[in-house]
Order: sequence, then C-alpha cells, then structure tokens
Amino acid sequence: MQQNENFTLRNIGDIYFIIPTAQTTFLSVGQMLTVNETGAYLWNCLKKKQTLEELASSLQSYYNIDYTMAFEDTKQFVEELQKINAVKL
Repeated sequence: MQQNENFTLRNIGDIYFIIPTAQTTFLSVGQMLTVNETGAYLWNCLKKKQTLEELASSLQSYYNIDYTMAFEDTKQFVEELQKINAVKL
C-alpha cells in the first residue's frame, strides 16, 4: 500500500490532519482523518510502497515497542486511512 497522492498531511500545533489536496475548506469529518504523531510517522512511511508488516516493523523500531502492539496499531491506522480512501492498496 502507498499514500493516495490526492491526500496530504497538515498540522496545526500538535494535531495532524490527513486531508484531500483538492479540497482544503469546508471538510466534513468523513473526508479527513485527525492523527497524532504516530499516525503522522506512519503516513510519512507510506510515501513509498509498504506492506502492513513493513509498516508495523518500522513503527516497532521507531518507538521500540512490541511487534504485536505495533502491528495491531498499524492495522487499525490503515483501516482508518482506507475509510477515507487515503491509501492505494
């Protein structure tokens, strides 16, 4: 999977948003995703094509956490990205 080039990451302070690039005003909740620093890290990893396992491994290494936890968190994050069509499988 990889980022959908029609979406971008923006931040205001400590809050990050994954939003469609073509529409930056009057977004509904279903068109964007609010993420934390971890979500922003994973989004940036998706600039190049990655498998779910590769993403989880990157998260595990970056935060020095258990792989099972990293995998479950990554899986949940990707599912949220899929809901707004922000990733290409």
